[in-house]
Amino acid sequence: PSNPQSLMMLMDLARDPETGASAVERLQELLAAGESPWLIHMILGTHLLEVGETEKGAEHLEQAVKLNPQAAVAMNNLAWTLATREPPDLERAEALATRALGLVPGNPQVRETRGQILVKRKRWKEALTDLEAVLPIYSREKALRKQLPKLHESLAEVYEGLGNSEMAKRHRQL
Repeated sequence: PSNPQSLMMLMDLARDPETGASAVERLQELLAAGESPWLIHMILGTHLLEVGETEKGAEHLEQAVKLNPQAAVAMNNLAWTLATREPPDLERAEALATRALGLVPGNPQVRETRGQILVKRKRWKEALTDLEAVLPIYSREKALRKQLPKLHESLAEVYEGLGNSEMAKRHRQL
């Protein structure tokens, strides 16, 4: 439990259909024993989001952030959850994403989260800055390339909002 890498391996096992239930059970046992509570809450919350249990996932992420106010990844995941659930809480989501970005300014996924939230708030200029900042990183890093279509679609929406249909068209083509 004191090894974050081991706990992250349990999260990977939780995604596997064969080992998922036992991995989640082990994480819950560790949490009940008081082992690395903020990290286990973050792992369980993220896992629950991945399997579609948004409310339970959000509860765990809320607790992770309360227990560790420096947990940028938990903040980011909570921000995205608040922005995408019904009804969304875009104001709080933006505040959390901005706080997370302040903790890890070089993290492209955190910056994209804030950019996507700004798109939802129709704050085009600010969204453009965040999303264009991550575009070269997503293009360059193989693990992030799968997110490029969504990023280009968001940039197209931003450019439409800014009245630049030519750039919107270019991003939609990509």
